[in-house]
Amino acid sequence: MNLKLVFRIFAGFGAFFALMSLLATDAMMESYGMELSSDSSLLIQFMVMVQLMFAIVVWQLPSWLGENLAKAGPTLMVVSLIP
Repeated sequence: MNLKLVFRIFAGFGAFFALMSLLATDAMMESYGMELSSDSSLLIQFMVMVQLMFAIVVWQLPSWLGENLAKAGPTLMVVSLIP
């Protein structure tokens, strides 16, 4: 498994979880014991938008960096473990 594939798989998981959060917002909130309100719905929409943008950037990193992709690996690992 090469590093390009790892980045693409990570981006795919990020996009999948973002879309599922957007499509099943009620179920996600209930799993945390919270009720969905208009304010929390707006907040979730913005959080999903940020997660999708991050997934797009991660998907594009192999194309942008080419042979220098290994230099981005440690930084992406730290950034992905922050949340």
